[in-house]
Order: sequence, then C-alpha cells, then structure tokens
Amino acid sequence: MATYPISFWITNGYSPYKYLSQWMYFYFGTGAILEIPLAYVIGLLFWRFGVIPFFVTRLGEQFEIKIQPGHPDRSGGLRPLGNLSLLNALLILVPALFFSVWIAVANLKGMEAYLTWSELFKKGLVVLSIAAAVLFFRPLYHIHLQMERQRRKIQRDLDELSHKMEEIALKLRAQADTLSADEGDKLLKTLDFMNKVYKESSRVPTWPFDGSIIVKLVAAEAVPVLSLIGASGSLLKAIEPLISLLPR
Repeated sequence: MATYPISFWITNGYSPYKYLSQWMYFYFGTGAILEIPLAYVIGLLFWRFGVIPFFVTRLGEQFEIKIQPGHPDRSGGLRPLGNLSLLNALLILVPALFFSVWIAVANLKGMEAYLTWSELFKKGLVVLSIAAAVLFFRPLYHIHLQMERQRRKIQRDLDELSHKMEEIALKLRAQADTLSADEGDKLLKTLDFMNKVYKESSRVPTWPFDGSIIVKLVAAEAVPVLSLIGASGSLLKAIEPLISLLPR
C-alpha cells in the first residue's frame, strides 16, 4: 500500500497527488491504519531474527553441550535448536512468497504495469534466500563445532573398544580347540554385546538437525529459486484465464 503513489508515478509519469496535504493524509490517515500495525509486527520479527540467532550462537561459544548419540531425534538431543533456526528461516521466507507471486503476475498478459517492480522483487528474493540460509546455519555453526569435537572423543573410545573386540576374536580363533564350551560361549556373548555397543555409539550426529529439517528448508527455498528461474511464471500462465477474471 505504501508504494502506491510511487508506483503510480513511475508507471504514468506523474504523481497521483498534487498537494502535500494529500500525501500527508495518505500516509498518516488511511495508510497509517495498516502501516503502523504492520510496522509493529515487522519490528517484532526483526527483533526475533536478531535475538534468537545471537543467543544460540553464544550457547555454542560459551557453554559445553553434551550430545546423546543414541537420542531418538537423531540429532544428539539438540533437535529443538534446529527447529528453532528452521522457524526463523521460514519466517523470513514468507515475504519471498509475496515477491514470487508478483514476479509471476507481472509476466502475464495485461499485467505489464507491474514489470517496473519485478526486477526489484527479484533482488529481494536473492536477499531473502541468502538471509534465510544464513539465519539457519550461522547460529548452529558453533553447536556443530562442539558436536564435532565430541564425535572425535567418542570415536577414540570406540577405537579402544574395537581393539578389545579384536583381542577377544583373536583369542577365540587361537584357542577354539582348548576353550571349554562355557568359556567360549561367554566370550561370544561378550563379543556380541561389545559389537552392539559399537554400532549404537558409532552413529554420532554432528549437526543439531536431521534430514527432515533440511528437506523442509530446501522446500521453502525452492519458492524464490523457482521464481528466479521463471518456473513460477509457467504455473501462473496455466491459470491466466482465472486471473483475468479478477477485478483490477
């Protein structure tokens, strides 16, 4: 709404308002009804985009985080941090949907008046796409570094366990003909138990999210990407007859 006088001037070559009082009434009268609440909501969102990444980053930098390799969330028990960063990324991509629709509409027959803003919206899509990726990965990077260090520590323990397993296996091979059935059975059960522990502990995640979160992020990022390469225009052309029936 706030861009209407400017877009009118760019499209038609003259301003829709001749007097300052008309401009003042538009922006502080009718326009303020929507603009002020909208500005308040946008301010809250930008506060969220700043505060949450800042403290998630500090969490990884200043606190020691213990991961749980066998946690059901497949993220070391830290999936809530991944979900929080994903929500931030999805929120900042909401305007991308608006830009994508208008970029596609501008390429339809009879909607050429919106081409003036199409290039600006494309630049906005690039900025939003990059910002969403940064908001998702950057706060989690120091968490990732901690998880990577703990993975190396766990791997050292697993290497020691592997040596012990090899010793038992070697003893079974070398003394199979001298060990009693009870001794052999006991060693086999111990070896089987150690093997299960090794397998369960070897799957150590190094990021606080799993593949499902990445799929959601990629799906959200696909909206601006498809708009930039023109795929969304093809979709809207298919429904162009319906759009032409809408009042303008």
